[in-house]
Amino acid sequence: LYTQEELSGMSDLDMTNAMYALWNNFCVSNIYEPGSTFKVFTEAEALEEGVTYDGDTFMCNGSEQVGGETIKCHVSNKQGSHGLITLEDALGQSCNPAMIQLSARLGGKKMAAYQIQLGFGSKTGIDLPGEEAGLLKSSDMTALDAACNSFGQNFNVNMVQMAAAFSSVVNGGNYYQPHVLKKITDENGNTWMTAGLGSMMIYASKDGRYGYQVLKIGDTENISIVLDRKGTETVVEEFDIVPPMEKARIPEVTKEMREENDRRFAFEDSLRNAYIASCVTAQNIGGYQKDIMEKTWGNYQNIKDFVDYAEKNGHAEYAYDLLRVITDKDLRDVSLDVLTDCFDARLLMTDNCGLPIEIFNRYVYSPRVLNEMIRPYKKELKNSLPAFASAKDVVDWVSENIVLRNDLNVRKIPMLPTGVMSSRVADTRSRDIFFVALSRVNGIAARIDPVTGKVQYYDNKVWNDVVFEAMVEKPDVEKGLLLIEYQPTTNMPDPRYYTHFTIKKFNGNTFDLLSYDDKDPGMDVGMLYSQLMEDGALEMDPGYYVLISGTRLADGSVLERNAFFSVESGKTTVVQLVMREPVDGVQIIGNFNSENRFMPVGSDEDKSLLQIAGRHFYVLGLLDGGSEPTTHAMQDISILKEKFDEWGGNMIFVFQDEKNLNNFKLKNFNELPSNVTLGVEDGTMLSEVVSNMKLHNKSLPVFIIANSNNEVVFVLQGYTIGLGERILNVLNKI
Repeated sequence: LYTQEELSGMSDLDMTNAMYALWNNFCVSNIYEPGSTFKVFTEAEALEEGVTYDGDTFMCNGSEQVGGETIKCHVSNKQGSHGLITLEDALGQSCNPAMIQLSARLGGKKMAAYQIQLGFGSKTGIDLPGEEAGLLKSSDMTALDAACNSFGQNFNVNMVQMAAAFSSVVNGGNYYQPHVLKKITDENGNTWMTAGLGSMMIYASKDGRYGYQVLKIGDTENISIVLDRKGTETVVEEFDIVPPMEKARIPEVTKEMREENDRRFAFEDSLRNAYIASCVTAQNIGGYQKDIMEKTWGNYQNIKDFVDYAEKNGHAEYAYDLLRVITDKDLRDVSLDVLTDCFDARLLMTDNCGLPIEIFNRYVYSPRVLNEMIRPYKKELKNSLPAFASAKDVVDWVSENIVLRNDLNVRKIPMLPTGVMSSRVADTRSRDIFFVALSRVNGIAARIDPVTGKVQYYDNKVWNDVVFEAMVEKPDVEKGLLLIEYQPTTNMPDPRYYTHFTIKKFNGNTFDLLSYDDKDPGMDVGMLYSQLMEDGALEMDPGYYVLISGTRLADGSVLERNAFFSVESGKTTVVQLVMREPVDGVQIIGNFNSENRFMPVGSDEDKSLLQIAGRHFYVLGLLDGGSEPTTHAMQDISILKEKFDEWGGNMIFVFQDEKNLNNFKLKNFNELPSNVTLGVEDGTMLSEVVSNMKLHNKSLPVFIIANSNNEVVFVLQGYTIGLGERILNVLNKI
């Protein structure tokens, strides 16, 4: 791990070497002298050859003379020697002279042959990249070589080789090639698994065929999955995914522990709020475009300095062009040298390189390609490499000069473009990023498609796929169109990708998720359906797909629908997006006294829930002072402020004491619905909810939807993703 200061002080070469170190898998990629752990094999070889036996003895005088050299025992500096020692104790007490004497009986040739048989000196073939074979002495090793080898010195192995060789010793001398296992099967292909309770989809595939089953864990002990799907069927299937009964085992927390935890939360909140306040003050500096500055958080100084730099060089508008196309996260993180590197390269380009301004800014001017660490690269690439006139020239150069070594990047951390240029070696993804970066330096619009992951360049008003091979032109495969039709409902007027539906493409083995991000890539916020279909049908590669949708119910169940379909070249495929609705309406699941009283903020007297909510359904939230679950819940509800306001009912958020209420206020949840009432109660409500709704403990937050008839139709303890939408779904059905 490196500090930000250490990272800032690194050259690009240092950065590349540091990344290589992160990628390294010590177990297979590093070799070392095994030392005394190798003595097991020396004794095993001697027993196998019959040159020793159980009960055999050896004389340890503290050292042994071999080939004119004195080799000491590890005890020579402490107790002097082991003296007379048995074969068993020679291993147990790790006696070097005993091993040397065994090596003399075996001879170097036999020892060398056994090392080969045990798998040393060659790769094991384990299912991991970057394995090193190790280094052995030749078969005609000297007596001194054999002596040193007998206690694991003067040769090198890797850890997996040692593990496999040890397995041979304890498995009757049988060597088994090591593998990284996903699952073990018996001779009939049967396998097994351990899983938590609840519904689960189990999927299996082989040779382009697949099959799956949805089952409730615990209902059956055996299932059989038939691989009867070929990736050509047009079919719709529906499943109900049901969660298990919650049986949380939360440790008891004393009053003192809770108070200390609350104090710590309040202190951390005060630090965070002070930081946010300082950022907001700095962001409001006059003379800068506020809509950009307010997104910069603690990075406002770098952004301000960049705008000043651009203005000093006569083109402040270029600064804002760049700041508007990088992601909000990059606005918060990007360094000044990256921005000025892009700006300086921009000054050398005229007429937007003949590209539409939107394409130029996003796919030539911008430094971000995928999810790599951003460092300055444009000036260095331009000064160090030849100029390229076309994307084909860049493809040719990259294909001829960059060696692909995926085995060197086990963790798949993207390399810097400058690191690829310097080393001329890269994994596939780093090579792709380098191609895009080098293209942009030469004024060629390029990208990695955010949906399919394909490397592409822009030419003749279309995006063209890149093929890194010997440059034989391949005809482009005509794409197909996918039109997803959806009929809005009251509960779900505009579904969101990732949250409510996804699309996956069959790769011959599994289904790969397509990415349709709303704004910042990788932030797991998908497009709304209306945004996805804004320009009409989606352009898709020909292939087999599945459209998955899910409706989450109040009890946590999900009504899933899978629609499998094919997209053909030059044709339009129409698929219906259906958000399944529960057959039954809202059900009464318990009771809660609406006459319970609390002290509303700003009131001189306590009031009942009925007085606040009237003869209507209301949302009651029993909250703490701002724990992570409560914070996430409030953020969920804030996002849906307009919809809760449209509903028009009352939301009552109650705390157990004034201290928790005040801590909550420090969180500055300013975007809560306008119909929220805050207050304090004495614990009666919490105790009643826990008792009546059969909750396991008094952990907060707890949310219920109830009415003046004391009927409860929804309860949730803690936080789950989509809490706000789940509450709205229930309210819309009432």
